[in-house]
Order: sequence, then structure tokens, then C-alpha cells
Amino acid sequence: MTLKEEIQLEDLAMNNAYDMIINDKSLDDIIDSMEGKYLALPFDYDSEWNVVEVLNTCMDYFIYTEEYEKCTQIKLVLDELKYIENDK
Repeated sequence: MTLKEEIQLEDLAMNNAYDMIINDKSLDDIIDSMEGKYLALPFDYDSEWNVVEVLNTCMDYFIYTEEYEKCTQIKLVLDELKYIENDK
């Protein structure tokens, strides 16, 4: 895999995770939209994964790519999750 392909795969993985968590898309929705591309996610969907860790990883990526509107949406969800956790 070339560097360009690795960068494209990372971008696809981060956007897929964003769509699943923020836009509430299902794994089937992601697969249907792939059009023959790799299923790319920054976590193993079949095992336990931590939403906060995935969102923080996505946040770092979207800061790097200067996609600040996505960062804002991620921050809102992270704040809500923190509020829910503190309310227990």
C-alpha cells in the first residue's frame, strides 16, 4: 500500500467512525456507501470499543485536517457523555 493509499484509508476510517457515532449511521449504512472500497474503521467493530477514545482519536484527526465543524460536533457529544457519566 502506498503512502497516498494509507492516507486515504485513514481518512475513510475517521469519516466512517464520525458517521457512525455522530450521524448515527449503522454499520450496514457504512457498508452500503462504500462502493467496493475497504471497510475502514479506527476500531475493531466486532469487539468492545470505547466511544470516548474513538471520538478523541477522531477529534485529533479532524483538528489536523482542519475540519473544525466536525470537531465542534464531537465536542458536543463528548460533553454530553461526560455529563451523563457525572450524573450517575
